Amino acid sequence: DDTTTPIQHSEIIARRQHKKLPSLGGAIAAFVSIDEYARYIIGTLVKSVSQPLALVQMVHNQYKLHGHTLEKFSADSGVTSQSMFRVTTPAVTAYLQAESIFEAVSDPYNHANGTPIVERVIQTLENRMDMAYEYVLHNQNIRRLGFTTLQLLQLWGEIFHWAILVENLKLCPHAKGK
Repeated sequence: DDTTTPIQHSEIIARRQHKKLPSLGGAIAAFVSIDEYARYIIGTLVKSVSQPLALVQMVHNQYKLHGHTLEKFSADSGVTSQSMFRVTTPAVTAYLQAESIFEAVSDPYNHANGTPIVERVIQTLENRMDMAYEYVLHNQNIRRLGFTTLQLLQLWGEIFHWAILVENLKLCPHAKGK
């Protein structure tokens, strides 16, 4: 694998599908949550997807920290052939019930029930990240700085946070001026 030559967009997608490339900080995945009312996005890079309860508790604690009540938690049931990607585990369900939070679960690849907003935000973030990669991977000034393609691809965590920042700059659709 030559990591010093520019690569095409289709190659980026192929690499994503074949191998998890850790970010510079060692993250292998990203967890995204969105406030349905304000459309505010919280994104977290994770080094493991084996503890979804900790991620759900983190989201809940973010709401409590700001004095808000989490009324509904929507997630899909994960990739059925790979249970390691599930957010809605029995421990998560028990936690949400104990906290009196309604759990909306959709089937994988059928997001009409409970998760269309999250899926749309994820798609938007992926589009912004692809745009950033197109710019970075084809920018000769960055190449002159000595970065390899592998190093640039490992910036996906930083680009993920940038994409969230850009999306969060939008005004709240329900509160004018906020």
